[in-house]
Amino acid sequence: MPHDTRSNGRAGGGGRCLAIAACVLALATGGAMTASRALSVQRSQAAPAPAGEELARAAARAIAHGERDKAEALAQARGAGDPDAAAVLARLAIARGRYEDAEALLRPARDASPRGGAALELGLLLR
Repeated sequence: MPHDTRSNGRAGGGGRCLAIAACVLALATGGAMTASRALSVQRSQAAPAPAGEELARAAARAIAHGERDKAEALAQARGAGDPDAAAVLARLAIARGRYEDAEALLRPARDASPRGGAALELGLLLR
């Protein structure tokens, strides 16, 4: 069976290719507004923020690959009130040397989820 390369092995990749193709076509024909509309459609079709452990894994993967902005965007999509998102945002703050900010994020998250990732991050920060 031939390999399907349209999605580049990633879930949802076909939509990205379609949006890119629409942008290229629009720009080639002089339709800058159409290109920006195609990009906004692509952004609106983005997957919802991952939940719980999946957020932690996706953020850790992004951080490991040097994509801190991507990790931050994933966490902010969930909001700092979410304990898992707070743990990710705090990890990024620690990496940037903003320890007080990290602690301020982690304490309420630890109280909301005493056995979660935020509690672990706070313990590591305070050791």
